[in-house]
Amino acid sequence: MKIYLLNHNSINTGTYYRAQSMLKVLSERHEVTLITVSEKKYDLRIRSFFDSSGSKIILLPRIQYSKYFNGQILRFIITLYILLFNKVDALYVFAFSQPQIAYPSLIKKFISPKTKLIVDWDDLWGNGLGLSHNFFINKLFLLNETKFIKHFDHMTCASIFLKRYIQKINHKIIPTYIPNFSKNNNYKIIKNQINYENFTFTLLGNIYGNAFDYLNEIFIFLKNKIKISINIVGYTKDEFNKLFKTYDISQMNFYGRVTDPKLLKPIIDGTNFMLMPTENNKFERSRFPIKFIHYLNYNLPIMTNIYGEAARYLNKYKTGFVLSGQIVDDVNKIISIYNKKNYLELGKKNNEIFNQNFSDVVIKKKLFKIF
Repeated sequence: MKIYLLNHNSINTGTYYRAQSMLKVLSERHEVTLITVSEKKYDLRIRSFFDSSGSKIILLPRIQYSKYFNGQILRFIITLYILLFNKVDALYVFAFSQPQIAYPSLIKKFISPKTKLIVDWDDLWGNGLGLSHNFFINKLFLLNETKFIKHFDHMTCASIFLKRYIQKINHKIIPTYIPNFSKNNNYKIIKNQINYENFTFTLLGNIYGNAFDYLNEIFIFLKNKIKISINIVGYTKDEFNKLFKTYDISQMNFYGRVTDPKLLKPIIDGTNFMLMPTENNKFERSRFPIKFIHYLNYNLPIMTNIYGEAARYLNKYKTGFVLSGQIVDDVNKIISIYNKKNYLELGKKNNEIFNQNFSDVVIKKKLFKIF
């Protein structure tokens, strides 16, 4: 079977990792091509290469002329051309809310009815992420996510929230829940590098909206009681200051974007808690941060707010630290963990969570059944 995956994110960013994981599994039985976006802000080329699985990855042009507009119309035309002039047995598309993903897919489906259209949701855009755009863009996202669902042959989703949401829109579709996943790397921390006198929190990747607000409050309380430091991996100091002007950065260390495991290792080895900030809205409940999978593989305890998929799993397995939202209680609990030096106990079930839910062995059964 010839399967084409369409992804809206640039390579090595966001949903690209989810699409890449799907590609590696599907390529064991099928001929798979992933169409995604260049990692460069200004790149007019169409590039392609073959990854380690032998699958073809096509990088489309990117022209970053504003925060949210980066050449989507050009990519729409190129994607449509590729789909129309190639045999496609199945289209597996990510972020159908995006016009440059949705409309080429629908046109291909209408012209070639035998092509199966399978849509994956891992974020809520309409009335979710779309609220950070203007009114009309948000409505367009909402239209794409809800109006065309009757043309889908199947759907997959990354959260229980989205599974329920899909069935409210169209009860005839029973989506397959596929959380983010990976091969288990079994990353082991080097315990003798942990600084037990300086309690260290590490955050990898993006912060959305006001998700870090509550953690910032906690750190303001904590710094007057115990020695703490916060590693921010994903932002430079200037980038962070520009986006989050009101946050206290006196205890923060900024590393910028780091993807090389060898460079990440010394940062993570000196960490006591991995941070997973979320906030109370539909977007946070709909998404499944891929950083959660990475965190589980680090075998370190994870601290998160009560909203979202990460909290659901940590509560289910009674591990990690799900913040209650009561500032005094949460601060006192952190201090208690610090004083007892027993924080590693809160990460002991990470492997169990991963192996039972997020390994590629578990996910393969679901994907092979769909395709």
